[in-house]
Amino acid sequence: MRKIREQENKIQEPVSFLKLAPKVKPPLMERKNLARSSHSKVPNSVSMKLLIKPENDIIREASENEVDDIINFINNYFLPNEPINKSIQLSMDGYRMPYFDRWLRVRLEGPRNVTLVAVDGDNQLMGVLVATILSRGEHVTDPEELTANRSDRCSEKFKKVLDFLEWFESAAMKQIDEPEERVDCAILSCRDDRRIPGLGTALLNKMQELARAKGIKYQTVLTTSFYSARICQKLGFEEVFSFPYTDYKVDGKVVFDTEEPHTHSKFWLLKE
Repeated sequence: MRKIREQENKIQEPVSFLKLAPKVKPPLMERKNLARSSHSKVPNSVSMKLLIKPENDIIREASENEVDDIINFINNYFLPNEPINKSIQLSMDGYRMPYFDRWLRVRLEGPRNVTLVAVDGDNQLMGVLVATILSRGEHVTDPEELTANRSDRCSEKFKKVLDFLEWFESAAMKQIDEPEERVDCAILSCRDDRRIPGLGTALLNKMQELARAKGIKYQTVLTTSFYSARICQKLGFEEVFSFPYTDYKVDGKVVFDTEEPHTHSKFWLLKE
């Protein structure tokens, strides 16, 4: 379980919610105490098994030798374009966050990871999905913060993102009866310079198929983008919690001044 320490900064009372979202008062802002290191090896269960082939693109499970390529892909296409990251300029041209890379590696190399990649005919990455199979009460443990090296520390901007995600997921999980086991999607990202209509939907749909094959009846997704939320709705996920970015404030200031149409973070549940 994660160790939490309270911050003195408070989040203001929410003003409004979407129709399907229950009204929840945000607690005192909380920050993670990063305590454990990542796993050192990708398990052999991650295979190269082909899953689907939409036209000239293939979606399959990632192989262990693709981890670095996936981390590079997410740095290039997810980190700068994801709405809340973009709103605080988390990713700057020419800069790399070693802690973010290690945060990703924990999720890619975990013992129960589910990582999918979409590749074109030349085996070039076109999209990725990163998920984890979680038991009731389980969380992915974040990597240790190497304070001896300044460049390896978790940046203040990334801490803002982690704090929000932790608070939001905690509030969302209180709205459901947590299942014994679920597949939780953490990242869904596709290239923005070579768009393939329906690729994001195909990746999430394949996660659903893998969950069924493993006998897992519940799937969850936390979306921070309007478009990823639309994919969840299209695939039959139920929206169980929603929170507007304009109501997430610290010291009276909105933390994530996102661009339209990305106005809410949402939590989705699918029961098979």
